Amino acid sequence: MLARFIKHSSHYALGSLFVTLASLISFPIFTRTFSVAEYGALNLISSILLLCTGIGKLGIQQSIVRFHAEVIAGNRGISESQYISTVLLGMACTGIFATGGMALAVYVVPAAWWHNEEVARLILPLSVLILLRVLDSGISNILRAQQRSVAYNVYLVTRKYFILFTILGVMFYAMPQLNGFYLGTVGAEAITIGFMVVYLFKKHHVAIGAFSPETFKAMVAFGVPMIVYEISGIILNLGDRYVIQAIMGAEPLGQYSAAYNLCEYLQTLVMASLAQAVTPIYLRLWEQSGETDTRRFVERALRFYVIIGAAMLAGVAAVGQDVLVILASAKYVGGAAVIPYIVAGMLVSGAIPIFGAGIYIHKQNHIMIPCVAFAAILNIILNIILMPYWGLIGAGMATLICYIVVAGFAWHYGGRQFKVSFPLLDICKFVTLASLMYFAVVQIPAIHSPVGLVLKVLTGVVVYGLLAFLLDKEIRRMSVSFMQHFLNRST
Repeated sequence: MLARFIKHSSHYALGSLFVTLASLISFPIFTRTFSVAEYGALNLISSILLLCTGIGKLGIQQSIVRFHAEVIAGNRGISESQYISTVLLGMACTGIFATGGMALAVYVVPAAWWHNEEVARLILPLSVLILLRVLDSGISNILRAQQRSVAYNVYLVTRKYFILFTILGVMFYAMPQLNGFYLGTVGAEAITIGFMVVYLFKKHHVAIGAFSPETFKAMVAFGVPMIVYEISGIILNLGDRYVIQAIMGAEPLGQYSAAYNLCEYLQTLVMASLAQAVTPIYLRLWEQSGETDTRRFVERALRFYVIIGAAMLAGVAAVGQDVLVILASAKYVGGAAVIPYIVAGMLVSGAIPIFGAGIYIHKQNHIMIPCVAFAAILNIILNIILMPYWGLIGAGMATLICYIVVAGFAWHYGGRQFKVSFPLLDICKFVTLASLMYFAVVQIPAIHSPVGLVLKVLTGVVVYGLLAFLLDKEIRRMSVSFMQHFLNRST
């Protein structure tokens, strides 16, 4: 199972690599094309749309992977085609209601409450993106539940590049600035979602008559309590944007957004692939093999996550400012100081599906609702308290503290029914090795150029890889096994 985990993680990582490359292409273009204030407005609009999309999904996306495992195991009494029909048709309805609700709310909320003229002007026509992104969530989770990691990545990569090139074409040849950005976004997302819906309808014979009311009710019952979880998670992730806009203004928001987006690109590339792969595997392993094998797999997956995560945190702390200046330009350098805090928070958040495996296995997701809601409120409070004293660093500190709180709850409650050993010694070991790597990298003089960045990254990889190989028995064993497998295939 660890081999399957690494295999699917590598598939997700490859897809994430191409998606992140697209983001890294667009990142310097958008940060240089838009003013810092416009870039902040763009991210504030994205946060609002993400919040409304979370409501539109009705928590059903949380159910897709879990219920698919039961359908495949024959425990639901419906075929996979019926299940996919239920998911797609049901989420289309919830998305339509959410889109209409957002459009109606725009007329109720005073324009001054947005604290930004661009947001007040654009948010109404962009409400259609809510429906498109609800359907996208359903499609993505269907592919992930089926463990079709190759198809999943082909879809994500194709979608990402098509949207990117459409946006750039509209911005530079038809309509500049934010108007062109969002016109291209709506058009491209509509086309990609339409194509995938037609594909799934044909492949799985999706039809209204195949819709299963009983299964949809069960998924809604499982997912509705997760709406608070979903909204709270979005506020926890992005609520600080609105506080920064209200307290510090558009310029600091743009700098913070650039730094935060850069961290998300790196986290998606390195760590998100592990989290995407692990949950479907341990859920199916639980259904088919039982508790002992599942626990063994989860503990090894957690150790693997710690190994990669420690290196990522130290590496980003060492080169984060260089990357931000090279990609976004020096006008965003004010956000560089928050990068280590944001990355640390993202790493803790990414481990929650592993920390809290027992919660997902036993369908106890509702346990986390008050915890995440508390963390979301705490995040806003901490931002209001810390920001006047620490500036943007205060926002980063608040993010890290709140993710640690959520992870602690997940570990505590998940361990009640499915105890996973806490890898304290491994954390100490690999954090120490990562710290040595950090000190080795920062000895290289700061050169804000691609050559200097590559030199620092290679130094970090070599130092950490060599130390881990010499001081960890399992890494040596896995490395030798991999080399033997590679040599056997070559011969």
